[in-house]
Amino acid sequence: MATPPESRIVVFSMHEDPQDPESDVVFRVTLSLALDSYNATSIGWAVAEAQFETVGASPILWSVENPALDTQDGLWWTDHADVDAPVITEFLLPPHMEGEAVVKGTQGANLDYAFGGNTYVPPEAPATPPYGSNTASASFSFFVQGESVSLAEGEDEPVETGDGVGGAS
Repeated sequence: MATPPESRIVVFSMHEDPQDPESDVVFRVTLSLALDSYNATSIGWAVAEAQFETVGASPILWSVENPALDTQDGLWWTDHADVDAPVITEFLLPPHMEGEAVVKGTQGANLDYAFGGNTYVPPEAPATPPYGSNTASASFSFFVQGESVSLAEGEDEPVETGDGVGGAS
């Protein structure tokens, strides 16, 4: 019987210019996943924690434990060639989640967030996806409560996907 890993970290990085992998990362979403269920080809992951982070000179971090996922059973089901050894390219379509995340640290307000994956449609050849096989597509908005300008927002934008080992840059 298969023995999938008990946990996994997946990082989604939003770049200043979504089409340019050399542009600065301006916002990052880190999902800490916990094994819930599995079968021969798929794993149902619970999102144990979602972290939202501005990147730059004065980073701010927000966090929410067990965010509600817009799925039938509240899990993120991912298909795997080998459930014993999931690879990052099998995590390119995160489910939609929306809510409030608590600021970590002593300053700042909480964050209203909406984040979810879309099916990535690569550009026509000879163009290539900006982050190679780690290119996902996401729609997102992140607003600090009480402020009218978003920290980051996009619709069907390419985002870089990485694992928690080195993460997305």
